[in-house]
Amino acid sequence: MLCLIHPTDLARYWPCVRAGLERCLAKAPAHYLPEDVYHEIKAGTLTLFAWQWNGADAAFVCLRRDADHDGHVLFVFALWAPTGGMEQYGDELMAALDAKAREIGAKRIRMQGRKGWAATGYFAPMATVYEREVNHGR
Repeated sequence: MLCLIHPTDLARYWPCVRAGLERCLAKAPAHYLPEDVYHEIKAGTLTLFAWQWNGADAAFVCLRRDADHDGHVLFVFALWAPTGGMEQYGDELMAALDAKAREIGAKRIRMQGRKGWAATGYFAPMATVYEREVNHGR
């Protein structure tokens, strides 16, 4: 079950969330800082949910409602679980994400991440993201 962490309560949970985000970034570098996530949660553009919360070994997911041309998408911006968490609670989490997607009228759930996610069987690879930095002459 997903438990909403209200933005007004974020500071209380932030040390654990920040540590999880740092571990996510260590595994799959991205173009955001944990502080960017903090700001987006406070601004209401990301929603933070705990799905297992037992102190230092908390598991959480940051979600955003996006749009495709054919309808809404539940986008998993960040997902953190301690070692063994997905093996132990993955089915429960996916059922909760499915319920959340239905609640917001989403047609699908999307995430991007490292290739290791394909092995979980929870998400099907749809594309490879390629990126090229642009030199602006600075």
